[in-house]
Amino acid sequence: MNTDTLQAPPVHTTADKATIITFWLLPFLGLIGTIILQVHEGTIDWFYPGLFLGCYLVAGFGTTVFYHRFFTHESFKAQLIVELLGGIAGSMAGQGKIVVWCSTHGHHHQHSDTHDDPHSPWKYCIDRRKISFVNLWLGFWHAQFGWMLKGLPLRNNVFYRRLSSNPTVQFVDRHVALWIALGFVIPTVLGFLHDQSWKGALLGFLWGGAVRMFIHQHVTSLVNSYCHLWGTRPFKSKDYSTDSWLIALLALGEGFHNGHHVFPNSPLHGIYYRYLDLSYLFIRLLELVGLAWDVKEKIPSPQSVFRRQSEAE
Repeated sequence: MNTDTLQAPPVHTTADKATIITFWLLPFLGLIGTIILQVHEGTIDWFYPGLFLGCYLVAGFGTTVFYHRFFTHESFKAQLIVELLGGIAGSMAGQGKIVVWCSTHGHHHQHSDTHDDPHSPWKYCIDRRKISFVNLWLGFWHAQFGWMLKGLPLRNNVFYRRLSSNPTVQFVDRHVALWIALGFVIPTVLGFLHDQSWKGALLGFLWGGAVRMFIHQHVTSLVNSYCHLWGTRPFKSKDYSTDSWLIALLALGEGFHNGHHVFPNSPLHGIYYRYLDLSYLFIRLLELVGLAWDVKEKIPSPQSVFRRQSEAE
């Protein structure tokens, strides 16, 4: 395949928009159904919140470690089986195909907080003379969800060209619907086996499938929205990316967004030792057991960190 002349297919067609709305609306309805069901029951079987957490971590690390740090930024290298399973785990999050997700995120880095940024919360405040509460609120909504419905074409950028020729990515993306379905089937089966009833299967479907997807969708989007509006900026960058401990905890380390924008290829986003970057710890675990390598090579040197920090002061 000649990737130099490869034309990226359009995204956000009418069918795409319907799919996006469905994957955001149904998990929300699942959340409401879970609340109603648990209130009616009066008690919570803690197996199901535990199931939610387990499924959240699988899809979460699939997104943060593999979709983001491995496929998009090539922050480390991994065994083929790890690459495959990581891509499948990320697909279970329901955030689209690897090539689309990574190409969009790469485009965000190339044009962060400009008119060409696909999901900047500063969309309505690029002209600093027009900053207002209304514009910032509209921008937050745009970054959180609205940008997905704008019908922007998928950019034929270096990320798309590289990933579209990756056999693992081609295989995972070709069967993305299967992986999303598995993200619901597995907790449903586990719920049934735990409670030996269809109610258990329903609770497994809701907690491990719908609620997990709803929370994960919004936490991921908060990195795009919240972490470009509020938080600390320990490094000087060309955009408005920030670090947020709260978002970092929820998003498994992704909330250290300012550090990531300054050192985008680093597998470590929580640059300072006191930062808890769970995704980086997961990568180091893979390295420890021999499933990943070239991790430390892309971490910024103390001299680079000090220099970029000094520029921000």
